[in-house]
Amino acid sequence: MKARRGMTLIEVSVVLLVITMVMGFLVWMLQSFATLRTTADEAEALSQAYTFARRAAIKSGETVYFEMHLEEENYSIYRMDRSGKEPEKKTILEKRTLSSRNSLVAVVSPLGGRINTGTITLPFYYDGTTEEVSIYLGSDPSIDTTVHFPRFAVSGIIEEGETLPESMPGDDEDIREKDRLEEKEF
Repeated sequence: MKARRGMTLIEVSVVLLVITMVMGFLVWMLQSFATLRTTADEAEALSQAYTFARRAAIKSGETVYFEMHLEEENYSIYRMDRSGKEPEKKTILEKRTLSSRNSLVAVVSPLGGRINTGTITLPFYYDGTTEEVSIYLGSDPSIDTTVHFPRFAVSGIIEEGETLPESMPGDDEDIREKDRLEEKEF
């Protein structure tokens, strides 16, 4: 009897199927790495989280909090459970950390000005309203993308570069010059 050489069609099909499955799994894993997300991806994810917080507040009829930690480069969404003796945070969206190439550079509000450090908490009231803010994303200190969140809009408005919302007076160049002067004072 002669020894068989090569692989049969079924064996080749099985090998190709296994290779395809392994490649698909590797591609899926690479996409999930935080370091591979671009600023545009981060801006879109931030806008979706903002929209989610607004809808959660409207649906539940309770205040929902969108919390951003500027130094830690993450954000989360929670509501307060006041059914017990002590109010307790109930997480709705776990902390989401930005990729290593991106950061929360600053948050600008018509009511509070520009905030570069600390923790910022936006309450979404039962009707879905919150304070109007603009969030600057980029590799600190450069700003690549601005995400505007108008007070009554359903989702954020994503723009390239550093821009101000329409509700804030002033020229963008004037604001940048003011920030440069403030940095020189320190």
